[in-house]
Amino acid sequence: MKKPSETYFSSVKLFSDLPVILPLSNVKEGLLTTLGVRKTIEIGVVFDRLMSGSSQQWSHVDLIKYLTSVWDDVPTQDRERLKITPVCPAELPDGKPSEHRYRISELHEPNDSLRRLGLPILQWPSDYNVQSKEAKLLGTLGLRDAPPYNELINIIATAGQSANTSLQEFALKYLIENSQSKGYNNAPIAIVKIPFLPLQSAEGKFSIPANCFTNERVTVLGFELLRPDLHKYAVLLGVQADPPIDRCIQRLMKKPPRTKRQARDMFGYMTSRIGVIMNQHVEVLGGANIVPIITSKDSVGLEGSPVRHIPPRLCFLGDGGDLAGMCDFVDFGKEAEMFLLRCGSRHEPSISDLALLFTQQPARMLNKLGIDKYLEVLIKLAHEWNSLKKDRALVEKMQQAPFLLATKMETGHEEEDEKGGSKTWHLAKASNIVIVDEIGNYNLFKTDVLAAPQQDETLEEMYAQ
Repeated sequence: MKKPSETYFSSVKLFSDLPVILPLSNVKEGLLTTLGVRKTIEIGVVFDRLMSGSSQQWSHVDLIKYLTSVWDDVPTQDRERLKITPVCPAELPDGKPSEHRYRISELHEPNDSLRRLGLPILQWPSDYNVQSKEAKLLGTLGLRDAPPYNELINIIATAGQSANTSLQEFALKYLIENSQSKGYNNAPIAIVKIPFLPLQSAEGKFSIPANCFTNERVTVLGFELLRPDLHKYAVLLGVQADPPIDRCIQRLMKKPPRTKRQARDMFGYMTSRIGVIMNQHVEVLGGANIVPIITSKDSVGLEGSPVRHIPPRLCFLGDGGDLAGMCDFVDFGKEAEMFLLRCGSRHEPSISDLALLFTQQPARMLNKLGIDKYLEVLIKLAHEWNSLKKDRALVEKMQQAPFLLATKMETGHEEEDEKGGSKTWHLAKASNIVIVDEIGNYNLFKTDVLAAPQQDETLEEMYAQ
């Protein structure tokens, strides 16, 4: 005799030695069910027999087929237990079942593409029909029809690093071709930190999505390009056309151009991004030493040529004309010019710029220009004095700087002018220079004083200020 909960209806025929109740006349099935007679085998019993191998003619396939036939009657707790219990073997290379058993959710459905990816496959001795009731039940229990995106990316990356090009390319193709059907198009691939994307620069070199791009011009700043045949899948692969502008600025400042060609290409590319260069970027770029000034006689500039860098705010655009010897003028083409203008460069220096430049570097300017041209600039400043004097800070610098030209008469030289002396030119502060307004007195002290030039009355007025 058995308790009702230990017995089964005669319809349960999975195992021949089960305690099945004998037919009872005039006793309804509902009553027997209420008393505990089971319509399905307790899942623990099934597992015990499956794992022990006591039923030699019974396998995991039989389990799935049995569960398919009675699924509506399987208790909830048994269903949950099925999901977490290792009950199925994986497929070995020869098609036979592995000794080790896996949870159903650890395995993939029998499929040639999944086999080629090297994934653990559910061992199924006959043809596997994805539309069958057994396949649908296995899907309910967690059998995978595709690897998650992160596992697939790991396969691509590992294959690439081990030079398994065939697997790497197949896995990448699988990702692309199944992007919609398997949901990879909704995966956060853009933030993946494993290098798996092949690059244009070199075979066997890979990148994460955030570090490669599709716009060929980014290479001038040292960024990598995604392999060209993958550009049309860039959105799926999380690859942008261009780097964030902050990264571009960092690259430009860290490694500014050293030749005219590099400057043309780098600044030209930055012009193409001018729409995202904000005021805070301009503030940084305008004061950064990124503009190359070629100091060799070669106006083109070659790798290794002497070069210094200045900020965009301190350089001017074009050939400079008469001002070329005074300020740093550059010409990298019209496209590059737009970027430099955005960063504070101008086409020519203002009168205030010239005044400041001459107060800061008088000796350099005199050496570049010579006496006559230097004097021409001073006369130009004098004629703009009404405008200059509005800037008190600039006026103070002009008063303190030894940037004004003055003459001193020297005697005893072989070549003396008709006045009995030779004139030498000096740079001095305004307070150390005298204005010659009475020639007789001047002649008495001409070898001891520095005199203002007498070419222009307006110049003398500026000296007096």
